[in-house]
Amino acid sequence: MTGVRIAADSAEFESISATVISLVDPSVRLPTLPFRAPGGRVAVGEFTRLLGVDFVPVFQALADSHGDTSIAVAVIEPTVSYFNEGFGFFPAFTVATHELDDGYWDGLRFSPSHDPTGEIGESADVLAIAGSSQEWAIWGQRSWDLALVWTVANGPWLDAGVPFADAMTALVDFAGYGTWGTRLSDDEVGEFVRNVEAFG
Repeated sequence: MTGVRIAADSAEFESISATVISLVDPSVRLPTLPFRAPGGRVAVGEFTRLLGVDFVPVFQALADSHGDTSIAVAVIEPTVSYFNEGFGFFPAFTVATHELDDGYWDGLRFSPSHDPTGEIGESADVLAIAGSSQEWAIWGQRSWDLALVWTVANGPWLDAGVPFADAMTALVDFAGYGTWGTRLSDDEVGEFVRNVEAFG
């Protein structure tokens, strides 16, 4: 694998997770936003795109803008034991920013058991990503089919080829609110929109 380091043990998993947990609260779920910083900007994208190579140009633009040398990816849900006991690895990895093109995909598709259901890209329900600069973070939550990008300020990553939208448009276009029989309630939707808009 190119440029990717998978957590080798629980200590390394905790170390990689600490990079993202410093910016997001792992106990939080949407519609509450997980970002710890009180300011900055939040953009809303699609979870499905986050778990594929489509998002690599966004990572690269974020890294270039903030001077990151690497990104850290950690699964929040399912639990570590789901991956460790079921598939023989710890669900976190780092990728050097100059190796993102191949390294991110390799990290998502890693599974020593060769069982695709154990891959992060297939099994992660909630995951968080952060750059080594600690100036941006991404939260992905499968149940809402949304990926939220928090940064200290907007930048060229918004024009990296992945669609982002305002909160309400994202809920309709990405999460299918009001169109695909989604389970989101009107109260949840209202709270999410208010929370995103509060970041400006």
